[in-house]
Amino acid sequence: MICRLDDSNRTACRISALASRVSLTWLAHTKLLAGASLLLTMATLSGCPSAPPSAPTSTSATSEQAAPPDDPKLIEQLRARSGLLTVDANGHVIKADFTVKGTKVAGEGETAAETSIGDDDLALVAKLTHLTELRLEGPKITDKGVLLLKPLTNLVVLGLENTQLTDTGAEVLASFPNLEVLYLRRTNILDPALAHLSKLAKLRALDLRFTNVTDEGMKSLAGLSQLRDLRLQATRVTDASLPLIAKLPNLQKLNVWGENFTDAGLSQLADTKTLRILELDDTRLTSEGLIKLGGLTNLEELHVRRTRIKNDGLAVVKNMPKMRRLLLRDTLCTDPGLEAVSGLKNLVELDLTEGIFGDDGVKNLAGLTSLEDLSLWATTTSDAGIESIRDLKKLKALNLEQTRITDAAAKTIAGFGELTELNLSQTEVTDATLKELAALKKLKKLSVNNCIMLSGGGLDELRAAIPGLQIVGP
Repeated sequence: MICRLDDSNRTACRISALASRVSLTWLAHTKLLAGASLLLTMATLSGCPSAPPSAPTSTSATSEQAAPPDDPKLIEQLRARSGLLTVDANGHVIKADFTVKGTKVAGEGETAAETSIGDDDLALVAKLTHLTELRLEGPKITDKGVLLLKPLTNLVVLGLENTQLTDTGAEVLASFPNLEVLYLRRTNILDPALAHLSKLAKLRALDLRFTNVTDEGMKSLAGLSQLRDLRLQATRVTDASLPLIAKLPNLQKLNVWGENFTDAGLSQLADTKTLRILELDDTRLTSEGLIKLGGLTNLEELHVRRTRIKNDGLAVVKNMPKMRRLLLRDTLCTDPGLEAVSGLKNLVELDLTEGIFGDDGVKNLAGLTSLEDLSLWATTTSDAGIESIRDLKKLKALNLEQTRITDAAAKTIAGFGELTELNLSQTEVTDATLKELAALKKLKKLSVNNCIMLSGGGLDELRAAIPGLQIVGP
């Protein structure tokens, strides 16, 4: 018997067949899953490592990649204002430096920079929202301009040195949660400004030199656990803040200065073993205070210029083998004290300027073969002293101003083939010395102020022998 299917029967048959196929597929899939589950269980029990989890997609990273490049016209506009801009592969300005060379600051012997733009221009800078580093300097920048920078939330480094920033403008600093380095040197901030810094949990370096912040303001820094570099020269901070500073868990560099700091206060740093650089120039430090800091054996740099330390205090550096820079200008140390320095084989810079040192002391430096920068200015060093350090072949800078050297030292000096800077001012050298110096082909600068025995002809010959040489004096 032949069965004819009408439309309704055909539809029913198709549905039935489809259901059957789905059922079979589901059954096969179920078996496959069961098998996979069994294999996974066996693999886990047998100790096979599971595959590492895939890295999550960062929304911010995706957004960063999708962000359009900064306006090329804006970039050119800012470059026309002498801005040094760094643009990344995505067309985003990530660094902007608007400082230019300026003039020397009276009494400081250093060059001040001044920004090439003013407050109104900072509205343009604020559009560069990918900036991670911004450097501005000089009195053209005031609170008005600094407050415009609030959109720059990606800033990691910010320089506002020598600007007219006050506590009012400093409020914007709390808007930069990623800030790690902040230069506020020679600004007009007071203690209230530091309260805004307490929110900068990532801050690693803070320069407050030549501001009027006090011990009260320092209290706001107590929670900055990442702070590594703190500079306080010529502020109104005193011994009273040193217990707080000593507790900063990651502090590696500390700069203090002046009569506000004494042995009693500085001794609070004795247990700050993280310190690598300690600058104590012009403080009331004596040997007693320095001896208390003798446990800071990781120090790599020590500045004690114009302090009252003597030989017994200097002896602590024997236990500081990592020392690379030691600045002893105008202390009460004498020749025997330099025996403590003789073992510092990593030393690259030594400043003995205006010290009570002569040839007997200088001979202790003979083994410091890593030395690159040596100042004997205004010591009683003579030709014999220079001869004793003839093996310091890595010297790049040598200051012999106002020493007792003569032409007899010239051959030894000419043997320092790496010299790029040499100061012979106020010595009795003659043209005979200049002839020897012609061998110093790397020499870039020679100072001969008040060397009355030199002739113009001798200096001209030296210039011809060393092209590009800058001669200062006589």
